[in-house]
Amino acid sequence: MGIFKLAKQKGIEDLELYTSISTKKDINIFNGSLESYQISDQHLLSVRGIINGKIGYVYTEDLEYSKDALLNKLIDNANIVASEDVEEIFAGSDKYVDLGEDPKVKENTYEEIMAMLNLAKQTARIYDKRVTDVSVSYSETSSEKRINNTKGLDLEKDSNFFMFTINVVASVEDQKTSAWDYQIVKSFSEFKPEEIAIEAAKTSISELGANPCSSGVYPVILKNSASTSILSAVSGMFYAEGVQKGMSPLKEKLNTKIVGDNITIVDDPFHKDGINRTAFDDEGVATSVTNRIENGKLNSYLYNLKSAKIDNVESTGNGFKGSIQSKVGTSASNLYIKEGTNSFDSLFEGIEKGVYITKLSGTHAGINNINGDFSLQSQGFMIENGKITKPIRLITTAGNFFEMLSNVDKLADDLKFDYNGVGSPSLLIKELPISGK
Repeated sequence: MGIFKLAKQKGIEDLELYTSISTKKDINIFNGSLESYQISDQHLLSVRGIINGKIGYVYTEDLEYSKDALLNKLIDNANIVASEDVEEIFAGSDKYVDLGEDPKVKENTYEEIMAMLNLAKQTARIYDKRVTDVSVSYSETSSEKRINNTKGLDLEKDSNFFMFTINVVASVEDQKTSAWDYQIVKSFSEFKPEEIAIEAAKTSISELGANPCSSGVYPVILKNSASTSILSAVSGMFYAEGVQKGMSPLKEKLNTKIVGDNITIVDDPFHKDGINRTAFDDEGVATSVTNRIENGKLNSYLYNLKSAKIDNVESTGNGFKGSIQSKVGTSASNLYIKEGTNSFDSLFEGIEKGVYITKLSGTHAGINNINGDFSLQSQGFMIENGKITKPIRLITTAGNFFEMLSNVDKLADDLKFDYNGVGSPSLLIKELPISGK
């Protein structure tokens, strides 16, 4: 007997099956030695159903697990649910964007992968004799997900990508510096190991001899990876669930200007460079490209079905699971600050004395998600007469996320996404307080 028919016999009003099948390969090398080589396959099933108006969840790694036992567990879990919140099993959207098939992950040989990693390692090592340690890693991931339910919804999607990372450590006397970089691609042939290795080695060497700068208020350039880390830490401010609970500074701010006119923040589930490309969320709701902030004005929050029902609006297609074992929550797809038209080098023009921030530490602990205030340990370089000069470290950059984005003078054209699907270009901020010596 099919599981849907059996569910009806057991009094389950609606049932949903969420199946995930993934294959992952990970290789890590440190200073020429193979540290780990792992291949993993996961077949996972998450089931949720509505019984007497309550939602029940059950999860298994055994796709052949007894249907009867699985549904009995689901009923037991639903009966002990204390929350009065009502979740919905979704019947489907009218239309879904056709993203086409993701190119299948080509089975690259061990020799091909190791040759690429060793090329990156050797390129970084010979860049400068002060490079002391190099670690490189490679991963390839192929996943398939399917959602089907008693309301007739039946959706499938696949996702395939490769990732290369490198960490370069440089040292002189008693000081060490490190630089980390990565590349995410859809095809193995797109990797640029030498280019990434040289950039990481160059950055690590350039940071040697760094000291704190004098405290003051400076014009500040945030490297794209640094501004991305801030956006990633505050992304939850856009989630309707947090707004409804009074945990976001954006409550009652819809259709009002909250940052500068030159700032647009987009959630784009179809972006070619974003890792989270998808035509539907984990509830089966169709996704779409939306400007959360457009020309400085807050347009909307991110909704799943439950939070949308509370505000009497439609879901924005942002109902995602943190993992297949978890309940549906809210998440962005590919969230980014829209790039500008300025070259990165042009951001430095006309700055007599400023600070170029390349790294921020402790973003999740150092940012207040209730009001957007931040105080973050930072490092980077001084800017003098439009040029990058001496390296600086052991400094603190402080401010407020919304005030900072209200004070952006220029946006570069170097948008880059991180491995979580959050992105930003480099930003020139008119002024930020820097605490040093």
